[in-house]
Amino acid sequence: MKRSLFLALLVSAALVSARLVFGDTAPSTTGVKIGVVDVQRALNEVPEGKSAKASLEKEFQSKKAELDGMKKALEALGEEIGKKSQILSADALKEKKDEYQRKLMEYQQKARDYTEEMARKETELTSKIVGKLKTVVEDIAKREGYTFILEKSQGGVLYGPSSADITEEVIKQYK
Repeated sequence: MKRSLFLALLVSAALVSARLVFGDTAPSTTGVKIGVVDVQRALNEVPEGKSAKASLEKEFQSKKAELDGMKKALEALGEEIGKKSQILSADALKEKKDEYQRKLMEYQQKARDYTEEMARKETELTSKIVGKLKTVVEDIAKREGYTFILEKSQGGVLYGPSSADITEEVIKQYK
């Protein structure tokens, strides 16, 4: 997807540069046909994409539950420290605060680890699908005479008529 954004920016920069260099004498772009596709939407709507998303959610559901349990335990320990801070000895209070810090660090580390693992898995599952989507986009572009197809959801397109959006066709033709 980063490559799509780079391509969109490169095409935009080339068009702007040509306009700046040649001014009004730039060649007419009447023969240029530009389309856009929302790869993220297509990825979420094709059957393989839905399956990958469900698989990720199922795989990380237990890990989310574990994190939620750790968070609740931290909150309970924090409340206990707050309530008992006046009656605990200095050593006991320090011990509780140290325990809280250890558990907080453990929680934060697990949250980071799970986030990184989920991102890796998502990339692994979606890269094949994105490759197939790219092939579908190329086929549509060649068949329908598009000069450029830009990635819509990555911010490369600031404006474009809805008639230029081929996302629905990509989703339908994805096999």
